[in-house]
Amino acid sequence: MNTPSLRGTPLPVLLFLLLASAAAWTSPLGAQQARVLDHDAYEIWNTIGSRAISGDGAWVLFTLEREIHDGELVVRAVDSEVEYRVPRGGSAVFSEDASHVLFLIRPHAEEARAARRERRPAAEQPRDSLGILNLTSGEVVKVAGVRNFRAPAEASEWVAYHLHAEEGSGPGTLVVRSLMDGVEHRFARVDAFTLADDGQAILFADTPAEGEGEPGVHLMDPASGERTTLHQAPGTFSALTLSEAGDQAAFLHREAAPGGAEEGDSVRGGDSVRGGDSVREAVLHHWRSGMEGSVQVAAAGTPGIPEGWWVSPNGSVAFSPSGARLLFGTAPRPAPRETPEFQPLAEETVNVEIWHYQDPVLMTVQTRRVDQERRRSYEAVLHLEEGRIVQLADEELQSVNLSDDGDGDLAVGSDSRAYGIIADWESPNFSDTWLVDVRTGTRERIREGGQGNASLSPEGRFLTWYEASDSTWYAHEVATDETRDLSAAIPHPVFNELHDSPSASGSYGSAGWLDGDQAILLYDRYDLWSVDPRGNEAPQNLTRSVGRDEGIRFRAIQLDRDARSWSPTQTVLFSAFHEWEKDAGFYRARLDGAGTPERLIFEGRNFSNPVRADGSDRLLFTQETFEEFPDLWVSGPDFSDRTRVSHANPQQDEYRWGTAELVEWTSLDGIRLQGVLMKPEDFDPSRKYPMVVYFYERWSDGLHSHYAMVPHRSRIAFPMYTSQDYLVFIPDIAYRIGYPGESAVNSVNPGITHLLDRGFVDPARVGLQGHSWGGYQIAFMVTRSQSLYRAGAAGAPVANMTSAYGGIRRETGLVRQFQYERTQSRLGGSLWEAPMRYIENSPLFWVDKIETPLLIMHNDADGHVPWEQGIELFTAMRRLGKPAWMVNYNDEPHWPTTFANRRDWNIRMQQFFDYYLKDAPPPTWMVEGIPAVRKGETLGYELVPGGAAGGG
Repeated sequence: MNTPSLRGTPLPVLLFLLLASAAAWTSPLGAQQARVLDHDAYEIWNTIGSRAISGDGAWVLFTLEREIHDGELVVRAVDSEVEYRVPRGGSAVFSEDASHVLFLIRPHAEEARAARRERRPAAEQPRDSLGILNLTSGEVVKVAGVRNFRAPAEASEWVAYHLHAEEGSGPGTLVVRSLMDGVEHRFARVDAFTLADDGQAILFADTPAEGEGEPGVHLMDPASGERTTLHQAPGTFSALTLSEAGDQAAFLHREAAPGGAEEGDSVRGGDSVRGGDSVREAVLHHWRSGMEGSVQVAAAGTPGIPEGWWVSPNGSVAFSPSGARLLFGTAPRPAPRETPEFQPLAEETVNVEIWHYQDPVLMTVQTRRVDQERRRSYEAVLHLEEGRIVQLADEELQSVNLSDDGDGDLAVGSDSRAYGIIADWESPNFSDTWLVDVRTGTRERIREGGQGNASLSPEGRFLTWYEASDSTWYAHEVATDETRDLSAAIPHPVFNELHDSPSASGSYGSAGWLDGDQAILLYDRYDLWSVDPRGNEAPQNLTRSVGRDEGIRFRAIQLDRDARSWSPTQTVLFSAFHEWEKDAGFYRARLDGAGTPERLIFEGRNFSNPVRADGSDRLLFTQETFEEFPDLWVSGPDFSDRTRVSHANPQQDEYRWGTAELVEWTSLDGIRLQGVLMKPEDFDPSRKYPMVVYFYERWSDGLHSHYAMVPHRSRIAFPMYTSQDYLVFIPDIAYRIGYPGESAVNSVNPGITHLLDRGFVDPARVGLQGHSWGGYQIAFMVTRSQSLYRAGAAGAPVANMTSAYGGIRRETGLVRQFQYERTQSRLGGSLWEAPMRYIENSPLFWVDKIETPLLIMHNDADGHVPWEQGIELFTAMRRLGKPAWMVNYNDEPHWPTTFANRRDWNIRMQQFFDYYLKDAPPPTWMVEGIPAVRKGETLGYELVPGGAAGGG
């Protein structure tokens, strides 16, 4: 059967309509009546994707992206009207000197879709092109058939790009092109390449055609095109890396398999096997400037590599910043696997799993991670001056993180395997923390059974962590082996004061360290504190309690992307957010605590954290409100000269949009709450409006968030509803442990009644919409407040906590016990410890009380909430004759992902709410359903005048 088109409009006609609509954007609206948003708007609305500011701050680039249509790259001068636009441009970067922009040009979206529909082979698929824009002349050079490109971070003379092989797969041509004069150097049959940040070297591996030489690794000078061969031998090369200075190279070499076998003959964890032959071994090579060729520095049997281990072919290879160390991975050498001469039939083969009650990791999790485990590698370090290998991680301590990117003398190891079983129901997970000496490999356990990660200070003098179990920050001084409480002397909580689940509360975080490990910077709810890790000085409030006194949350912004710590005399930019009034902006303050924070800008909108140009004090950021799209702006360091540099959706001015305001009320539990009320832009308080209530825990901090007209995967399009004369209400919810459903009722219902009392909400036309946790709460609430809601749309709801409790999250393989006991479901105990809580909070046991028609969406590949939960709710309502519909997007996960499915879900939700809240005719799918034999023939959107869908 043919799948019906999204809108039933022929493509040429559709394109004509879209172009006509786009042309209208440039003309003034004048006396025209504002248009009402509908589902067609999805196809003409832009979002901003990637964005960047040039090093000199003179240019900004960004991409405009649409749902199913071609996007656009925009490059704009900040101080003039010069602007360049490239259809389908993306993955763009400025050259280091801001003379050029380098980018990929994607195939036409429709051409790519056609190729997928026709299942064309790889060689016939449309491919990217490279674009090179000269910012002085505006000239664009295009190169077809490009796989990828790289430009050096600290040089601007050239770009390297890799072309597809003519036959569609295999080695392609590497081209190094001068950006100054266009001169090119070409190297055929290149498999992979990398380059030095300073632009002085390119390292690449090639595989010559048969009879033309052996595969090899070569170092090339981009200026001259001369290449130096570092190693040639049969086999394959991978993990190519250069030191920061470009004077060292390293790579892995795997010799050719006997008989010429290639990767994939028989694969186990990435290791190729052929019949009874041994697994192909990887060896690590190293080259330093002045050497004629590379030398082998690590392989199975090399001193320092554990007996029976080898260099992992799956591990990464990297130099430390100084170039003194080479980091690589090792692993136990897998036994070769033989291919049996006799191949049994499937029914003759035992295919079984054994689940053991003492397995530290549940079998479903093991199964999800089996490829990861087979490819696991363990960190080792080669001290290059000494030629000495030290194994840092192993099967007893699987994960280590080196300080100072590998140049530090200590590493932090973490291991949670001893707590694997209790991780099924405890959250956060427990782990042991170790300090590992990078010079010797010796390790010391510093912390046992902690909750939360530990990290080393920049200079490696202190190991610090936040202990969730007692809500305290600690520092372990390496030199003295002393562990100190860092936060006890801070006179305010450093844990999340609004935490309302039965798990350990998280911290407000850290802003990092002052230079020289002088102090760690810790946040309370509002302010930033400097804390002496040695315990000699009292904590200092760097924001002078302005945050707490005024209800403003300060958070430091590190504008230097390469900084590892803060200067104690530095003036720092802070984001600022008023917790109750929701205003936001920026302040600046000194890290020595001198003077009070200086307000730069503070107003009723949201701002993104700015990005600073590398060689200028110019900042790039977004600002937004419910009505204002988050376009890109630039300014100087004090925000006094804000300039907008993008205008992504000028067509928005043609449409009715809406407004958003803050609402306050008190819950039935006596808690002061807030929410967001969205109104039509021409709101009339004397009218009675239908209202849709959406919620997901706490949302009011998003008062000034903008919602672009895109078909969201799990919520209604807020501005479309206000454009169509709906009110949208988003209330905060405060939870009481053990009673999540009742907490939702006690929080949301008083908010609704508060608005009803104001007179502009139609009390007979209130609907509910939510997804996942919100979907569960809707399913619960309609069993308790039958007369308050006219209709509800619940996505992926949990209906039965008793059956969901022991279910598996298919996406991860994790059992769901932790969620119900410790995290979002907030029940605070196991099923056998608190059985009545599970029953009382399960909508399924109270379905007979439901009087509200429900639209359920639950997909059969949901990896978060078991699909059966939606089925339990639907079949119960069906048995009792209560109006219910269940939408299942086949093979989709927790929510619809494709544009077609997301658009469809939004259409169905609106038709559902229009029927119940506006007395609109019902669609065919609500009146008659869509039988399986007609699946793919119709979407059932057609309205049935005078029809009845049930419960109306």
